[in-house]
Formats: sequence, C-alpha cells, structure tokens
Amino acid sequence: MVLKRFWKLIALAITIVAILVTYFIHTAIVVASQFPDLEIKTISGDKSVLEHIAITGDYYQEEGNSSPLIVTLEGSTYYEELSYFEKLEPYFPPNEATKLKDNYRNFMRGKMYNPSSFFDNEEHLAYVGAEISDWGTNYLPEYYLEVDVLNKETNKSHSFQTDLPGVEEVNHVDVLKAQVVKENLYVIVKLNYLLADQYVDEIKVYTMDISSGQIVGDQTLFDPSEQSNKDRWSHLSFLNHHSEIGSGDNLLLVKDIGRDLEVNQTDGFTDEIKSELLERAFYIYNISTNQLQELQIPEEHYEKLLLNEFNLSGFVFDTHVYISYVDEGNLVVLSYSLENYKLESQQTYSLKELDMEDSNIKIIDNKIYAVENDMKNTAKIFVGDVTTGEVLYKGEIVSKQNSDDRNDYSLNFYSVKKN
Repeated sequence: MVLKRFWKLIALAITIVAILVTYFIHTAIVVASQFPDLEIKTISGDKSVLEHIAITGDYYQEEGNSSPLIVTLEGSTYYEELSYFEKLEPYFPPNEATKLKDNYRNFMRGKMYNPSSFFDNEEHLAYVGAEISDWGTNYLPEYYLEVDVLNKETNKSHSFQTDLPGVEEVNHVDVLKAQVVKENLYVIVKLNYLLADQYVDEIKVYTMDISSGQIVGDQTLFDPSEQSNKDRWSHLSFLNHHSEIGSGDNLLLVKDIGRDLEVNQTDGFTDEIKSELLERAFYIYNISTNQLQELQIPEEHYEKLLLNEFNLSGFVFDTHVYISYVDEGNLVVLSYSLENYKLESQQTYSLKELDMEDSNIKIIDNKIYAVENDMKNTAKIFVGDVTTGEVLYKGEIVSKQNSDDRNDYSLNFYSVKKN
C-alpha cells in the first residue's frame, strides 16, 4: 500500500541517483581519459622550492578537447575532471578570494571574488566592489561602490554604498586595492572616461570613514588632463599582482606615453593604426604616507624597458620592488629598496642557457619563478634567487605516459602562484 502511494517519488529518486551515478562514472572514466597526467620532472636543483607553488594554464587538443588546469608537485588537475559540486565553485583555478569563504562564508555571500577588492589582516576583512546601478541616457554605466568591513574581534560587519564623487560619465571602473588603516578604509580605483574627445585613465584614492560610511578624502594621483593631447596618448597600469590579497602599503604603477601612427592600406580597408611608445615611468605610491615617488631608471636599462611592451613585469615584496624585462634572451631583474627608492642590485638569467623562450614571471619570497608559455606539450620551469642571481632549480612539465601516443596537444601556462 505504501509503495502504491509513493511510487512516483521512489521512481524520481531512483532516476536522480542513476543520473548522478552515470555523471560521476563518465567524469571519472571517460573525461579523465581524455587528458594526460602531467608531472614536474626535475632537471637540476632542489624541488622543495616548488612546494606550495601552483602553475596554472590551459590544455588544448587538436580534436577540440580543452580545459583549464593546475600543475603542482603532486601532479595535474583539470577543470573538466572535477565533480559536479566542485564545478559549482566560483573560480578555477581558485584564487585567494575564493579561499576566504571557507572561514567567512556569511561575509563572502553575494560578493565578486576579485582579490584586488579585498583586504585581510588580523583585525579586519574588507571588501569594495564597483557595481552598476543603472545605465544613463548616453548608454554609459552609472557606478557606485559597495563596501563591507568585518571586525574580526566582534564578528560584526558594517556595510554601505557610496557614489563616486566628482565622477559623472565614466566608461569603466576598476578597484585596484582596498586597505584598512585604523578607522579609515583606503580605496584605490582606476576610472576610464572620455575627456576632450579622448579616453583617459584616472587613478583616484578615496579615504572612507568606516563608522559613518562617508568619503572623507578624494585624491587624484595623476592629472588626467595630461592625457587629453590628441598627438599623444597616456596609459596607467597597475603592476602589483591582481590575483593576490595584499596588506602592504606600496603600489607599483607604470605610466606610458606614446603616439598613434597611421599605416596606409591599399586594399580598400580602413587604415591600420599602430602605436609607438615614447616614454615610460615607474612610480611607487605609499598608502600610509600618501607619497608618490618616481623610480629612477638607469640609462642602460631605460631603452630596453621601453622596448619591452609585452615582456614587462613588476612586483612589490617585503622591503623591495622588482622590475623585470627580457633583453636578447636574458631575463633581467632590477631590485629597488623601498627605504630610499634607489636601485640596489641587478640579476641576469640567461633564458638561452635555460633553454627557455617566452615565459611568465612571478616573484615569491625573494625567488623568481619562470614558466614557459609557448604552445607546446611540455614547458620548462626555473627558479632563481633574486638576491644572489643563483639558479636554484630547473625542471620541466611533462606527461607521465612514457609512450608518444598522445602528443597532439599543447599547453599554455600563464600564472605561477603560492598555494
């Protein structure tokens, strides 16, 4: 009698279980067999420098199979191999912001997992997001800042919204950094908008009183009117790593000045516009002291930095700022002291001797990590000491399979990070 009354519910439950079992079997057997097991093979050095290090990238196969992946000393993990519930996580690979939800699930609910929007220390966890409230009659978004600050001692949060003062028509807003200092929240944003018929970047530093939810300070780091020259363009970039939640005071900025060159076409299509970079300057902005300091680049490095439009990296770590570029097969790292903003040392690593070509660079704990990003089925890795120039480790990401049956794929690695 009971079976007759509940047979539909029982049938539905059996169907759901069958679907889930089929899915998990398909994921474990069929999907997993499509992707090679990768490992980090040591060529020389101590592989312990790769402990707690994750290398992220993408896998591509000629037949069309592709997947983001993570490679560590423990092996490789593909997004397509994850379970249904694992795929519900907001980001793959996970970033520092996604890890916060394990300890602060209520606070993280409804927030965008952009690491540069968060600040985290022993006393506070803060979030600032750039949100769109509406669209204006000129089809431009109307932005406001969504703010939430958690006091870890009391476990109470204070949330509020605020408009961007002095901003009327803006094309885009990026939150570059948030930081709590005593009772104030400092928020650094980059605005992009049209000025004198030319799009310009403006970096603003807003000081917010947490208790009142009011903006009590508004500072512009670079005069946007300098960029509205039709014969020149200027672009501001933020070189600190966006995938990390930093509590440091210092930001590394680069200001590029260039001009557009018209290239005439004879095929009847619109003229192609190419750019020429004319000037490049590096600045350190300290939030606590509200000081903007330009770094002096020696002449022998300046022209090479100017030519490295796509092979330029910058990092702030501890008491130093590092600027790296590639020159004729060499990776050059300049080290500046944050005490006097002077160049202290230069380290050079021969990418030719390391048998590496284009690479992605990251400095972690005074070590420089480089991984090839060529579209091949292997990728070289090296780790160097930025204080001595010593090469600590050389390795290669390879397939665990000994046979060459599966070589119709390529790997593209784009990030090295600390787990």
